[in-house]
Formats: sequence, C-alpha cells, structure tokens
Amino acid sequence: SVDAASRETYEKIRVGGSFETVMDNLRFLSELRREGAFGEFIVSFVVNARNFTEMRAFVEVGLDLNCDQIYFARMADWGASTRSEYRAQAVHVPGHAEHHALRETLADSLFLDPHVFLGNLDNLKPKGVLRESLFC
Repeated sequence: SVDAASRETYEKIRVGGSFETVMDNLRFLSELRREGAFGEFIVSFVVNARNFTEMRAFVEVGLDLNCDQIYFARMADWGASTRSEYRAQAVHVPGHAEHHALRETLADSLFLDPHVFLGNLDNLKPKGVLRESLFC
C-alpha cells in the first residue's frame, strides 16, 4: 500500500519511509511485470483525510506503471489511534467535513478506468441513470 502520489504526503503517512525508494522499486516491479516475471502488478491506496486529494494522481501513477489493478480502500479502525484521531481521518464517513469533497473526487471519469478498483469505497461514487436502470 503506497497511500500517496507525492513525496510530501507519503512521508507524512509513512513516517521514516522514502517516497523516492518506493517509486524506484515500483518502476523496477513494473519492468519485471512487462517482462513476464510475475502475473499481476497491483498497487493500493488506503484513503484518508490526508491523502484523498491525491487519488487521481495515484491512478495516473498506476497507469504509468502499467499496473493491472489500482486498488483503493477506506481506512479501517484497527485501534492503532484514538477514536477522535480515527474520526479526523475517516473521510469516507458521511459526517466528515471533507466527505463531500471525497465524493466529488470519485465522480471523476478517471475512476471508471477498468484498472481502477474502488473496493469498499465503490458505494460512494455517483451512479449514472443507466447504471441504475433495467438496461444494465
């Protein structure tokens, strides 16, 4: 799980991590995948209030790396932070101050790319009229 598309955000979320090292490693894996060294190349991103504005950029990174899947998931409360810290980051929760902005982000057509999998965030993206009709 990379959880960011920029050095600044990555290093805030992954304290002590190096975004440059991660990106170098992902480029190396991408090349191995192109050579057929393994079957699937999947990158993931756990969405929170610190990083959701980078979701579009992360899709672009995943597409540039020729990933088979670009996976997004909402953050879970594993008890690693206090309830108030969790609530401050849980942008997927309808009462969160940035929840509407997350839903606007998910309305971008980039998230319709077949390589993008929204996992447990799928219910937050807008539904089109035809998608909800009897014709689909």
